[in-house]
Amino acid sequence: MSVGHYQELIDRGWRRSGQYSYKPTMEKICCPMYTIRCDALELKLSKTQKKVLKRMNRYLTHGDVKGLKSLDNDGSNSPIGGEEEYQFVRPRHKAKDLSSVNISPESLSEAKYSETKRDEMSVKSDTSHCEDDKDVASVTESESVSTTSDQPSSKRQDLTNIDNTLKVKKNIADPNRPPCRKAKEIRRERREAKLARRTQEAISRGESPMESDNKKAKTTNVEKSLEDFLNEPMPANPAHTLEVRLVRSQPGSTEFQQTAKMSCQVYQKYQVNIHHDTLDKCHEFQYRRFLCNSPLELKLVRVNPPEAAFSSTYNDSYAVFRKYQLEIHHDTESECDKMSYKGFLVQGPLSPWKPASGPRQGYGSFHHQYWLDGRLIAVGVLDVLPHSVSSVYLYYDPEFSFLSLGTYASLRELALTRELQRRTPALKWYYMGFYIHSCPKMRYKGRYTPSFLLCPETYKWFPIEDAVPKLDVVKYARFNEDLTANDENAQVDIKKIPVLHDQSLIPYSTYEELFPEDENEDEVKEYATLVGAKCAYSMFLCRS
Repeated sequence: MSVGHYQELIDRGWRRSGQYSYKPTMEKICCPMYTIRCDALELKLSKTQKKVLKRMNRYLTHGDVKGLKSLDNDGSNSPIGGEEEYQFVRPRHKAKDLSSVNISPESLSEAKYSETKRDEMSVKSDTSHCEDDKDVASVTESESVSTTSDQPSSKRQDLTNIDNTLKVKKNIADPNRPPCRKAKEIRRERREAKLARRTQEAISRGESPMESDNKKAKTTNVEKSLEDFLNEPMPANPAHTLEVRLVRSQPGSTEFQQTAKMSCQVYQKYQVNIHHDTLDKCHEFQYRRFLCNSPLELKLVRVNPPEAAFSSTYNDSYAVFRKYQLEIHHDTESECDKMSYKGFLVQGPLSPWKPASGPRQGYGSFHHQYWLDGRLIAVGVLDVLPHSVSSVYLYYDPEFSFLSLGTYASLRELALTRELQRRTPALKWYYMGFYIHSCPKMRYKGRYTPSFLLCPETYKWFPIEDAVPKLDVVKYARFNEDLTANDENAQVDIKKIPVLHDQSLIPYSTYEELFPEDENEDEVKEYATLVGAKCAYSMFLCRS
């Protein structure tokens, strides 16, 4: 299959798994699968995505892993486009059930001492701090009420005196403390002081305050791009080094073959640990079928045909795959052996194509390898097509989950798309596979802004923000509100469809005359509708 044909097919809702290409029957399946893509040139980074990039840079620079936790999130209970991952909110302190608390005079004396010490401390201007004081007082008062009745009368009198002291202390303002002020007032004062200081500095330089502000706005209001984060300067001796290779997987390059074993091992580890596959489900044959074999004719290494860079790292790539499948997907050993790896991630239906005006690596199927200090830790399986980079699969060593490699790899692939576009202007889209609105784990795809969903009836693209309200109501939806709009690529004269029979190429009309008993006209019509007119007239329909 040519890369041009596959580009046409994915723009009609098709995808591939190894050499097998398929299209969901949207109106029949329980969970419709909508093709989703992102405009790489107009990418707007979210706060969480920036955090992931900064975290990786910090790790590479300082080797700092303290407190690091993956920001990759399946999107559960989060709206599309929201900053869902790990919103850090300080929890409110809840009052305990004090009905059974037995408090002695000594403990109340300690409470009084703590209250007095807190009064001696300087008080922050934040009004929430005042609320915290109220909470503490209410707990103290509750504790004083819940004292046991079997205390001696003298001790109960002591309790009453201490309790009254605490209450009086709470309700009478301390003249030694500054008055409680609103945070808004303090911010305004700081802003005015800063403005006055800036004005004075501008005057000392012989500039007007307005000129100074305009210069500052031009220098400070420029938002950092994706490339700014990825290419952030590193110290002379960083704690870690990260190398990203693009190697052709189909046909496998020499570099792909050399790293295939390592890549397959990572795949197995990922499938078993992350997806809980068994090893018999991620053997090398399955790996090659799923992630190496490709129907399509960056460092990106070519996997089909394999170049030196891929061949030399084949074992490393397999090792990452195996580890990923075992720990992330919980595969069995047989499910992520070398045969599974080769069939899944190495072999593919795409024929490589390297025109003079295209990307330097050409079009086709590739493995995007991530090497940390000489160790392969992640592999992204990609198809480079005339108009897009299509993500097939990603697997990584679960040992490095704290680096949020899922998000980081997607951002790296978006950066690759932008890089390829500079040489090939038509190549500007990043395809993320299918989006299933009813699946919380798919929600993260919509957070790469701007993203678009494919209308399943007209095969036009619509912003995900416009499509989601429809999917909130029904699982299967037509995004094009123009009811008169149709699939412009659907009109096919099946008699002109080329048929490959007995090593001869003939039109379908001739095939019908030769084999009138072969009544499969309805099947051919369905085929033409699914692939569209452009592919129906240029691909061969095989008949034995």
